[in-house]
Amino acid sequence: MIFSMCGLMMRLKWCAWVALYCSCISFANSRLSDDTKQILSSFMLSISAIVMSYLQNPQPMTPPWASSFVNTFLYKRKKPAPTTLIKRTL
Repeated sequence: MIFSMCGLMMRLKWCAWVALYCSCISFANSRLSDDTKQILSSFMLSISAIVMSYLQNPQPMTPPWASSFVNTFLYKRKKPAPTTLIKRTL
């Protein structure tokens, strides 16, 4: 539920996805005697965090390391040699 609240309040998409993942794990580890209201509220809170974060910013989620990877490796090109203008004097 902490990840869900962080996803809702801070609009962090990765927190919302981690919250859904943790809700699934908690559902898988639950017993028949466990409180179903808490598990259901955890699912609903995590799904609402995902929906709200994507409504705010519909762009796909990029991992934190992707921006530095893209900037250093993909956009780093060799600079072309400067063209010099040769003036012909007669």
